[in-house]
Amino acid sequence: MRPISKYIGGPVSDVRKPPHGYILLKGKYKFEYGGTFDFIDLHRDKGFGSADPKLFPQVHVKDEVVVQGPGLRPFDYEVIARYRTAINSIRARLDSAQAPDFTQSPDALISKMEAGANMPAEFTVGYRKQMEDTVRFIEDSARGAPEVTGVELNRRDG
Repeated sequence: MRPISKYIGGPVSDVRKPPHGYILLKGKYKFEYGGTFDFIDLHRDKGFGSADPKLFPQVHVKDEVVVQGPGLRPFDYEVIARYRTAINSIRARLDSAQAPDFTQSPDALISKMEAGANMPAEFTVGYRKQMEDTVRFIEDSARGAPEVTGVELNRRDG
């Protein structure tokens, strides 16, 4: 039997001690746009996938449930949801003739994040920080900062 089997499909809060080959992370993630997110994450430890991927399948936590397969970190899903809400709030202006032409859709960041689900966690950091900065900028503009007609960020630290 796979050591993770009894936890798949159940709440991550039921995992007191991670089974052999897995890591349980608990923490508080601080968003660039303000606020924090308490999270519990469970994923396969390094080296166990190559040892036997059937015995040690990838898992992730989504909506506080342990799910089999590759996935993002719990706070990544929170950022994606907030980013979608922010972009949708200005979508009409982004699609207007007055908006600048961009090399890619604002939805491309979400696609890139989701594509990184099978990569090490460090892979998605830059995309997540870009989305967080975009949310902060859009929400600041809703509070009286200049009107947003488009967003293009060039981050050097993420």
